[in-house]
Amino acid sequence: MNFCLSDLVPPLRWSDASTITLLTGQPDLPDAWWRSLPMPRVLTAIGPESLGELLTEIALEHWPAAAIGDVLPALHVLDPEEADEPAVAIALDRAGSWAGLLALTSRELVDQPFIQARPVLNTLFSAVLVRLAPARPVPDEAGEPAAAASVPAVAPLPVPDVESPAPEAAEGAERVLDADDEPVIDAAPRAGA
Repeated sequence: MNFCLSDLVPPLRWSDASTITLLTGQPDLPDAWWRSLPMPRVLTAIGPESLGELLTEIALEHWPAAAIGDVLPALHVLDPEEADEPAVAIALDRAGSWAGLLALTSRELVDQPFIQARPVLNTLFSAVLVRLAPARPVPDEAGEPAAAASVPAVAPLPVPDVESPAPEAAEGAERVLDADDEPVIDAAPRAGA
């Protein structure tokens, strides 16, 4: 995955991101990280849930007129079952369909009765980002990451012995390799050889 957050979240391209203090105030990331760092590095540094919360706050504060599906277009291909939380279920019921929910702006979502906009947006954004996050090593019994256990051990391959041609091979015979790359003695020399 060699794309950055602004590739995934188009409003970051047309916004003056330097005014979004939630972006510029990330201590573990360099300046303009949303335009330069590949997503695996961002998700490793921040985590998908935290980045989902960050995008939720930015969408509510800076892009209230942008449709949810325009803020994060990857939501259009997300299976609604992956964002199966009560707050999302209520919002989906009120919107009537998945496409209807993604067409709502964050302002419209806030104005809807019985809908909690922050949990809905956070769940939706996090569901996409969790799918993009690099796999985390599973801790062993001692609680330490078992990074070595996830990579299978590779044994060195034995070096085959090279045998000389069989002494009973006819004089003038050619060595020919078959499909399995094993030497075969061709008793009849080839014409023109």
